[in-house]
Amino acid sequence: MKSFLFQAVSAAALLGESLASVRPNAPLAARQLEVCTVYRATCLVPIPGPGYVTSTRPYTGTVPITKATTVTTIPPSGTNPGTVIVETPVTDPPARQTVTVTRPYTGDPPITAPITSTTITPAATTEPITVVIATARGIVTVTRAYTGTPPITAPVTTSTETPANVAQPLTVVVVTPGPARQTITVTRAYTGTSVITAPITSTTITPSAATEPVTIVIATPAPTTIAPTSRSSTTSTTTSSSSSSTSSSSSSSTTSTTTSTTTSTTTSSTTSTPTVFSCDVKGYLISDDALYAVDLAAGTESLVKKGLDGGGGNINAIGYNTLDNFIYGISNKYDPPKLIRIDASGDIKVLGQVPAQTAGANKFWFTGDIDQEGYLWATGDGQMWIKVDLKPGSSTFGTVVDQGTASRPQGGRPNDWTYVPGKEGRLYSVVQGSDGAGSTLDYFDTATKQWTKVESYGPLSGKDQWGASYAGADGTLYAGENNSGEIWKFPPDGSAPSKFTNGPTSKKNDGARCAKAPNVRR
Repeated sequence: MKSFLFQAVSAAALLGESLASVRPNAPLAARQLEVCTVYRATCLVPIPGPGYVTSTRPYTGTVPITKATTVTTIPPSGTNPGTVIVETPVTDPPARQTVTVTRPYTGDPPITAPITSTTITPAATTEPITVVIATARGIVTVTRAYTGTPPITAPVTTSTETPANVAQPLTVVVVTPGPARQTITVTRAYTGTSVITAPITSTTITPSAATEPVTIVIATPAPTTIAPTSRSSTTSTTTSSSSSSTSSSSSSSTTSTTTSTTTSTTTSSTTSTPTVFSCDVKGYLISDDALYAVDLAAGTESLVKKGLDGGGGNINAIGYNTLDNFIYGISNKYDPPKLIRIDASGDIKVLGQVPAQTAGANKFWFTGDIDQEGYLWATGDGQMWIKVDLKPGSSTFGTVVDQGTASRPQGGRPNDWTYVPGKEGRLYSVVQGSDGAGSTLDYFDTATKQWTKVESYGPLSGKDQWGASYAGADGTLYAGENNSGEIWKFPPDGSAPSKFTNGPTSKKNDGARCAKAPNVRR
């Protein structure tokens, strides 16, 4: 911008005078001043002075601007004009166009999702970028029922057909397991030449037809016979010329003078032949001091032996050990209580002692079962518990290897608990609710030692006092109510229970059953 000084000159004089004759090459302002001087008139004449020069440059900052912006102003100095610096917005070049091309994937192995196979970027920025996408071939899955052997438990991919034409889909053939094959367990006495101390699987027969059941033959050890033991006593009589004396020892007697020695020997023998149980469909019930075999399907019982452990005992917390086919439990008539083994004839062997039950209202061990690993878990009111090692050959066999106290915030009284196949790590109990509240299904977690309520049912049968419970290989829990004698089925998932059959009434009872036994069928 230019600034001027002005001087007054008469307008009439300027109009009447031709400026062309006054120094035509001189600046206009100088000629105007001369005209005004010649005519001695007054006029406004612009006189040049220092001003501002505008300098424009592109914006170089980081925050974008949308219009021209003055960034610096330098004032005039003397006759030098000032400078105004203005920055203008920078316009980005237009984005480069991208073209996407899709083609079927032809490589090997096949892909299951689209991938970028190539990106072509021409040197000329005005030409578009080309992106080539390879797409996966279609897949057709064919599912068929499995008919081979051995059985499968989950779907299996048997073949994948890849046509040469990439436009055609892949064909994947998947076979799925059919309905679970039934398993039949047959128990036979072992007839081999070697010695076994526990049941073993001798044969597994798997028919080629998937609809036919698998037969498992279990060989059980012959009854164990303990060799007769002898107890000998020898009596020696020694006579001398001066006196006589008699002494008893296991060897000969010696005196200062011996004339004759007479020896007599008496031998007594003791034979023990414990018989193992057969892992069959029956359950076993302890009631008072008697052992019964229970037909769960018919609801009938047969006496195995009465007067166990000398009679008048309180045997409870029993469980069936599938590792040796004996029943183990606790006799509460002793102080402290004793760990016992019961054989198939009802004969009892005392193995040792266990701690006294101190928690809860009932100071007896009356709830028990043996899990798949061979541990007897026992409790009273579901609070104090013990874990006893009953694994044949174990260095701690017959001893308590763990114990503790659990809380039961849900209340109620677990009169028996049972290991259910397929639910490892849990002992299920149909619990008698407090104050006539009916029944609940709970389980004790053998890892966390905590109780969990699965379902509440309300009143079901009798006084809801479920003193004996049983399970089988199909994962079903059966429980007998003491007062009505009814036997009910309880699904472990907590769905609705159902009455199975009528059974015997009992008291001071507990139940046990081989967890590998065949399913109960009516």
